Amino acid sequence: MWLGLYLSTDEIVGQVVDENLKPVSLKRRPIITNTPKSGYAEQDPEEWWNTLIVVVREIVHELKGKKIKAISVTSQREGLVFVDKNGEPLGKCIIWMDTRALKESEYLKRRIGKNTIYNLTGLPIDATFSFPRLLWVKEHTQILTKTKYYLQPKDYIIYKLTGKFSTDPSLACRTLLYDIKRLEWIDEFFKDFHIPNLFPPIIKSTDIVGFLKDEVAEKLGIEKGLPIVEGGGDRPVQMLAAGAKNTGEFIEHMSSVVNLSTALDSPKLFEDSKIGVGLHVMERKWLAEASVSAGCLIFNWLKTFLGIEKEDNLIDYNVSQVPPACEGLIFIPHLQGARAPWWTAYSKGTLYNMTLKHTKWYLLRAFMESVSYEIKLTLDMFKENKILPTEIVCLEKMDKLKIWHIIKSSCINFPYTFINLEEPTSFGAALLAMYGYGQKDLIDEWIKNRNLSMIEPKKELTKVYEKSLTKYVKTVKIALNYYRKETL
Repeated sequence: MWLGLYLSTDEIVGQVVDENLKPVSLKRRPIITNTPKSGYAEQDPEEWWNTLIVVVREIVHELKGKKIKAISVTSQREGLVFVDKNGEPLGKCIIWMDTRALKESEYLKRRIGKNTIYNLTGLPIDATFSFPRLLWVKEHTQILTKTKYYLQPKDYIIYKLTGKFSTDPSLACRTLLYDIKRLEWIDEFFKDFHIPNLFPPIIKSTDIVGFLKDEVAEKLGIEKGLPIVEGGGDRPVQMLAAGAKNTGEFIEHMSSVVNLSTALDSPKLFEDSKIGVGLHVMERKWLAEASVSAGCLIFNWLKTFLGIEKEDNLIDYNVSQVPPACEGLIFIPHLQGARAPWWTAYSKGTLYNMTLKHTKWYLLRAFMESVSYEIKLTLDMFKENKILPTEIVCLEKMDKLKIWHIIKSSCINFPYTFINLEEPTSFGAALLAMYGYGQKDLIDEWIKNRNLSMIEPKKELTKVYEKSLTKYVKTVKIALNYYRKETL
């Protein structure tokens, strides 16, 4: 059996998968995101570690003595943990959704130019990536003078498990400081901006980075000396779980935000620079991806705000009773800035055309529809760059908030395929553990025998959304113009 660990934005997840590719144990515990100021988003690395210990111990208890062969780790990306020479964190992790480096990202656009950076790194310049964030830290703190390594979230967990400092290509490429064609750090960026390159050595995602430390094995309650496979960022690991290995086979994952990704056989770049290109966890593979502005993070906040936190069946029914397009109500879901297709961190959440007749169910449907519009617009960007979807694999379960899946499929006018895993990302990490352990054939077996189901678009909804999408785009452009003037 193999253990996959996932440090997401919202929780720590552990999942054990056996040699028959069946989930054996799944445990999860929430983690906290602190937002001390507007635009800030931080997490405590020690909380990650303490929560992970609890999760693994719960799994070990459930396994009742059955042996784990290897472990791999995946995580949220773009966050930075600054550690000293002893591996101790020098503060909270500035996670991916933090936008405090907005002015620094605008500075990089003027100083280097977005096309120059995109052609090297495959990424649009944005405040969520490491380069502008390091500029902010250099300007506002003294942390860099004490730092031994910059670790992304997965890297920190790997260090705690093995005592080894490392990272992998799928995380290195999310920094705005890594050349995705030459597969090396861009030394002139560090030199020209007087930033020390303190990222750890890069190894393959499928390599064994080290072995579980004895004292950690005792804390976790598992066998000493287990091989730890390096792992990678959550998006490419999700592609592995979805079985999407060819260009045009998209995955859609609705976690904190909704991500759309497809595999590439070469580092193809895109003219508009709004589609990110990075490294896969599989060697000699890249991926093209774009994350829209919202997903479960804001949806869960909205449910709490409206007092309907744990009533998905009730939500499904009541939202289905609201007329499509919500009789003109528009919800711009940019509460943490705008990602694809807009890429403007200064945007804000906005309600437009709201009246006394609009209930909380209208608000929920308007949110679902706005996210669906942004998915549609993002897929259109791929189409403009000659990547047409041949399959969209949704990593959510089909029966969870089914009305939302129907809205998305109808808005996009394309069927949605479901693999119906309870938690796909940690499952993908377990597949990576198998691969690193030498069981590569099991991944091909998984892709061949996936249990798939499907939702088809509804024609009557598709017609409505074709018209309402135009209105949504006009409204967003007006809002973006306003927020840009207010911010810059």
